[in-house]
Amino acid sequence: MSATRIETLARKHNVTNYINGAVNANLIGDAFYVAPMVRTGSLVNTVWKYSRTSPFRIPDTRRALGGKAARVDFGGTTEDLTLETHALDTGIDVVAQSDEEIVMNLQSQVNLTTQLASLAHYDRVLTLVNAAATAASAIDISTDDALTPSFQIVNTLNAHIKTILLSCGSFAPSTKVRFLWGFEAAKLMMSSLEFKNRVNGGATSANPVSNSITAGLDVLSKMLVIPNTEHRICTAIKDTGEQAASSESRAFVNDSSLLIFAASENPTKEDPSAFKTFWKGSEGMDTRYYKSEDQRIENFGLDWAYKVYSANEAASYKLTVQA
Repeated sequence: MSATRIETLARKHNVTNYINGAVNANLIGDAFYVAPMVRTGSLVNTVWKYSRTSPFRIPDTRRALGGKAARVDFGGTTEDLTLETHALDTGIDVVAQSDEEIVMNLQSQVNLTTQLASLAHYDRVLTLVNAAATAASAIDISTDDALTPSFQIVNTLNAHIKTILLSCGSFAPSTKVRFLWGFEAAKLMMSSLEFKNRVNGGATSANPVSNSITAGLDVLSKMLVIPNTEHRICTAIKDTGEQAASSESRAFVNDSSLLIFAASENPTKEDPSAFKTFWKGSEGMDTRYYKSEDQRIENFGLDWAYKVYSANEAASYKLTVQA
């Protein structure tokens, strides 16, 4: 089958690198912050469910002369994981268009398609993670008195961090405790009396809460027992209305909830990350080109395959922040 016009122009003007750059720029974000990517070469993979046993039992490494060595076993269960296939297509009317116009239109369509693919991926990841994460009681910031805050917020977060660490241990030193704040959850946290008082060093009559300085969530990590926790705020927005509807209903993908979880900076099949994204291939997405039946529209498409896997949901919490 001969190459389409936009495929030929894409190769001639090095649009392939532009496509790969757009894919990587749009996909590398909060989705893999929550569920780190583990690359795989096939659609069906054997994966491990993380075990809380072997990484914590210290083996007796002493061996008698002529005796046998203690054996190390990962201790988890395995299962076959079949990746889900995904695709998005977009078309360009090539009739009466110059080569330069087609290249510019293709780049614009690439940007839009990869952005929508990324948003769809992010929304699916958070939907699956929210369903699998361990539910915890809500944090109510309205319980603090102006001058004698209970400091229950930081204590609650520290308790969750402790449980997450106990679910991971030191089996993977690159594993971090991460927070993903919904927009509303972050706003309420930063407006809470406890947060402001801790930033200000305590509320006194000489230092009223109303004059507290404004601080971001990066300050919160310094208040916790583990000072290198990572924090992000979800700012992704989606239209929650029906796809065919003319009216819009926009909302944050994650708004009032807070996710706390373990995630590895160098994910593998065995690390204790709460969630992982098994992703087929090394280039992010595969591209394809084809013509419509009337030969007037030439189509550009993206294909990719992945599966979000709950590997260690005990190392995760989902809760809401309310006032």
